[in-house]
Amino acid sequence: MTPLSDGSLGRLRELLAQTDGMEEREEILKSVASNYSMTCRHLGCILMTLKLPAERLKAATLLARTVVDCENINADLVPYIAMESHANRDAILKSIINSHIK
Repeated sequence: MTPLSDGSLGRLRELLAQTDGMEEREEILKSVASNYSMTCRHLGCILMTLKLPAERLKAATLLARTVVDCENINADLVPYIAMESHANRDAILKSIINSHIK
């Protein structure tokens, strides 16, 4: 998989912000999940772009296996999801951690 660059992240965030409908954004995220790897920080930036908690959880689940630096999850992702409800924050973290347990 190709590492997601900061430039590509910016374009992705713009595209997600301009796209109407959860289904369309989900298709974009599925494409990203198929083609790119990313850091926890990149995932956090993507999650911040999405407005609905359910959509952020779905995005985290779709993109969880693409995260390459899970050892940095507390420092790099938790600040981005700090405002989530406790249940949603836990579900996001679990989806990422569980996707990397072999």
